[in-house]
Amino acid sequence: MTLLETATFAVFGVQVVVVVGCALVLGAVLARSADTFLYPEGVRWLTTTLAALALGATLDLAQMAEVWRPRALEILAQSGYALAATLAVGAMWYFARDFVRTDDRFEPVDEVEDDAGGFEDA
Repeated sequence: MTLLETATFAVFGVQVVVVVGCALVLGAVLARSADTFLYPEGVRWLTTTLAALALGATLDLAQMAEVWRPRALEILAQSGYALAATLAVGAMWYFARDFVRTDDRFEPVDEVEDDAGGFEDA
């Protein structure tokens, strides 16, 4: 193993430990005081996303360390990453859904009669 490979493995190992730690801390905080969050469902989405990312990264690290190297491990690691990406999209949708408008409640700009000024009157 070269110096670059060793450094890459060490940095990735630290990243995996941090992601697993964040998932555990966020899960513990959510389990202890979910009723104090403004969007508890969204935080659950984020916690599940971190857990899936931690699973994929841990399996990927195990494969890099050659602890266990069946082909299924690589498929499981990549599936964990894909699940984390899908859950991240779900979490973003959950937080953004209150701010996305799907109906035409706005009037066109040329039809609005307002003397409030704006950039033109600045």
